Amino acid sequence: MSEKPAPNPWRATATTSDIARWLSQESARGAAFVVVTHGKPDGDAVGSSMGLVRALNRLRPGSARAIYFGPLPTWIHAMTADAPWATAESADGAALLAATNDHWPVVVDTGSWQQLDGVAAFLRRHAERSCLVDHHRQGDEDVSTRRCLEPTAAACQLVARIASGLLGVPQPRQLPLDVAQSVYLGLATDTGWFRHSNVDADVMLLAAELIQAGVRPATLYQTIEQLEKPTRLALLARALASLELVAGAKAALLTLTQRDFRETGADQGESGGFVDFPQTISTVKVAVLLTETIEKGANVVKLSFRSKADAQGKAIVNVNLLAQEFGGGGHDAAAGARAVGSLSDVRDRVVKALDARLGIGLETSLQARSA
Repeated sequence: MSEKPAPNPWRATATTSDIARWLSQESARGAAFVVVTHGKPDGDAVGSSMGLVRALNRLRPGSARAIYFGPLPTWIHAMTADAPWATAESADGAALLAATNDHWPVVVDTGSWQQLDGVAAFLRRHAERSCLVDHHRQGDEDVSTRRCLEPTAAACQLVARIASGLLGVPQPRQLPLDVAQSVYLGLATDTGWFRHSNVDADVMLLAAELIQAGVRPATLYQTIEQLEKPTRLALLARALASLELVAGAKAALLTLTQRDFRETGADQGESGGFVDFPQTISTVKVAVLLTETIEKGANVVKLSFRSKADAQGKAIVNVNLLAQEFGGGGHDAAAGARAVGSLSDVRDRVVKALDARLGIGLETSLQARSA
């Protein structure tokens, strides 16, 4: 009896030109596209999905919509405007995901079943007519066999190329403003407003072209970063009060409990970016945000990892590998995971893993020092 063949590795099977060509051909045949991304969508996820939805709908009006699930960012309505989208939890979204008629799924900014649980049944049902655009180093190859993967690029860099191909424009500066703004949103947020180690000349050149297309960076920044609710600041205060320095003060932990969310009135979508704050401490090389939650009746801790870069722009600690220890993954300098267990148990496992990478040192708790 022959052995079962090994699964295909996580590798690219298509270029951005291939994806643009395929989407264009299927659109001409009357395909209806559903663009999905990971749960709790961030700026990169919303920008990537909206960029494709808007480009596809300019190619053929009414042919595409986005479906989101999980906590949504507070600014999502401002950035989606009249573009068609729904949540998987809404009646419209649930009906679309449950429909038996043909749809063409487009997955952006993830290739992990763990991050796609809210739309997994839909994707499996239409797998043979799907495509995937991602920039993470790990994923599940059976999410889609038609995969455009570039781990060194921001997801919106790939979307800019695809949208340009769909609309027949040679340069991103010629993209329609709503498409360009979506791409800029993803580009800016994925790079930490052009502060992170993934910023290179190509990123800045694309940003310049999108500004030439009409994007106003200051207005966009105000919409994303300066229209928050007081509950976010109250939640941030809780997170900063929990700050611990571990692994000889080379790593920092922030912790958010269910009680923190309940008492501040904040929702899960308001904790975005918190993990970046501890990196302002000079000794800290790695920062981790631990968020306590309940999923399907089980205690789960969501983990966000960030690493500073060295002089060559490479992550000092490969947090992608660190996140894999907890069933997650991502990029060398930014990754995430979900760990089943109590907050205290997961916290201890994280500290042990950090000690192994940064050298065991005396744990220093800012709370203990200030007591």
